[in-house]
Amino acid sequence: MSSFDITPDALDWVSNYEKTRWFLVLRVKKPRNDELNRLLAISNRSLALFDQPPLYRSSTGATAKGSDGDCSHCFHISLAWTLSEPSQAAKERIAQIDLRKLREFSILFSSVKAKIGNNVSNIPLSVGIPDEKTIGGL
Repeated sequence: MSSFDITPDALDWVSNYEKTRWFLVLRVKKPRNDELNRLLAISNRSLALFDQPPLYRSSTGATAKGSDGDCSHCFHISLAWTLSEPSQAAKERIAQIDLRKLREFSILFSSVKAKIGNNVSNIPLSVGIPDEKTIGGL
C-alpha cells in the first residue's frame, strides 16, 4: 500500500469505550482508494492471528460498519482530550466552527505506527504493508 492523502471533514466529540475520556476529533473523508478501510482490514486480520477482537466491534459483537461494510465514519484524527464529557455549550461552539477552508487541505499519510507495549514501530506505507497481507507479513 502506498502513501495516501486524506481530507478533513468535521469536528466532533467522541468518548472511549469506558467513557472515561472524551476526544475532540477531526473526522476525515473517505480517501480516493479507500486506504483507511483497507488498513483496518489488514489490522483486523493481524489481530485475528492472535485471537484478539477486531477494531470497531460494537458491544453486541457486530462491527461498526455501514450496510456496505464501510467504516469510514469511524476514522478521525484526535486533536485533544478531556476526562469529562464536554458541556452542551462546548459541543455547540465546536459545531459552529466554519471548516470550509480546512476542507481544502490535504493531509499526507506515509506510515503506520504500531505500538506493542511501550515499543512504537514506524512502518512506511510505501514498502511496509503489502495489500491483502497482515501487518508485519504474518
